Amino acid sequence: PLALAGSFGTLFGSYLFFALFSVGIGGLVDAVAIARVRAGAHYGRIRVWGSFGYMLSSIGVGIWLTARGGLAADPLVPWLISAGHLGLLLVSLQMRGTGEPSRRPHLADVRALLSDRRFRLLLIVAPLHWIGCAPYNVFFGIFMRDRGLPARVLGVALATGVAAEMLVLLVFARLARRFRIESLLAVSFAATALRWALMPLCQGSTLLIVLQLFHGLTFGLYWGSGIALVAASVPSHLRATGQALYVVAMLGVGNAFGYVATGLAYDVFGRVDRAFFAAAVLELVPLGLMLWRGRAGGAQERAAKVRSGDGA
Repeated sequence: PLALAGSFGTLFGSYLFFALFSVGIGGLVDAVAIARVRAGAHYGRIRVWGSFGYMLSSIGVGIWLTARGGLAADPLVPWLISAGHLGLLLVSLQMRGTGEPSRRPHLADVRALLSDRRFRLLLIVAPLHWIGCAPYNVFFGIFMRDRGLPARVLGVALATGVAAEMLVLLVFARLARRFRIESLLAVSFAATALRWALMPLCQGSTLLIVLQLFHGLTFGLYWGSGIALVAASVPSHLRATGQALYVVAMLGVGNAFGYVATGLAYDVFGRVDRAFFAAAVLELVPLGLMLWRGRAGGAQERAAKVRSGDGA
């Protein structure tokens, strides 16, 4: 229906109907992936294929749209999205259960999950980070268009970011063994703040594409760390529930506030630049929280070693 929508009401109704069915897919798939990780699989090597598909579509669709003349609201886009979800349907028919024990969650289980300080902090920093990502996630194409850059440049920029994301995901297991998850999240938030601060200063395509390399930290390192923290703090029988809470906090709360705020900023200023600057400042909040948590966690670990006789 999006391909035929001619008014905001039709557009909103179609997207609302789509969202009702699509919102649970990511959390469920990640829950299955986490089960595979606990069985010995490498999460980065699973997740990297989603990045690979995104990179191919970014380059291919960008070239295709440019060849069609860079039409505004090109109906090809929703048709391609529909084709992608048809492929997703066919693949999902081949998925099987994890074999792990599970049961229907209750409200008491949710309260138990929220009692874990690491998981609770993740539910705080995740929406803050995702609000800060809103100017990029939805308005990056508009940002590039306002600078007079064609769709093929947008496709190359997105593909560059995803290539960096794939690299980080592939080496994430090594990073997780060497560094605390809180430290990895802090690096992600710091790099993201720098990235958003530099974005409005870029005018040509070259610098914008080079800056896309930060996406490996903004998304790849953040996503891998978030999933690792969920896996470490959520019991196996509540994995889908914990993943759902994480997705609701990040994509639900984060997208709702981030998209509305960025849209209002664009209406007021006529550019996305101010929204990127605001996102850079906002990113300092989860960075500060994660640095605080990292120090507190390190002190607790040292105290535990002293009590057990392993520390000096």
